[in-house]
Amino acid sequence: MKVLLVEDEFLIALTMETTLSDAGYTVLGPVATVARALELARQDIPDLALVDINVRDGGSGIELAREMHSRWMVPVLFVSGQRMDALANRDVALGFIGKPFEAAAMLAGVRVVQHLLEKRPPPPPESPRALELFGQLG
Repeated sequence: MKVLLVEDEFLIALTMETTLSDAGYTVLGPVATVARALELARQDIPDLALVDINVRDGGSGIELAREMHSRWMVPVLFVSGQRMDALANRDVALGFIGKPFEAAAMLAGVRVVQHLLEKRPPPPPESPRALELFGQLG
C-alpha cells in the first residue's frame, strides 16, 4: 500500500516515515507543502494520504484533501492537532488522528483504514483510541 505523507514538522514526518516503512508500506514523501504533495500524487497516485491540516507556506491540508479526492479519489486521514477543523471537514476525510500521537497508534490507525479500504471481511484490527473514523467518502 502506498501512503503519501504530508507533514511539515521534520521529526514527526521522520517518525511517521520510519514507522510506516518498517511496517512494509511504500511511503511517498514526506512532503511539507500542498504543491509538492500534488506533484507527488500526480506522479504516483497513493492508496492513502496522511495529511496535516496546517502545512508549510500557509497551505491547507483540507484543500489538499478536497483536491486529491476530486482528482484521484485518494482517501485521506487527517493527522493534526486541529480536531475541530477536521470534524468540520469530515466530508473529505475518512478520519482523524490527533497530535500528539504515539507511532504505534498512528500505524494501528493506518492498518484499520487499510482494512476498511480493502473491504476485507470483519473483524478489522482493533482501532486505537487515537483514531476517530468519520465514515465513508462520497
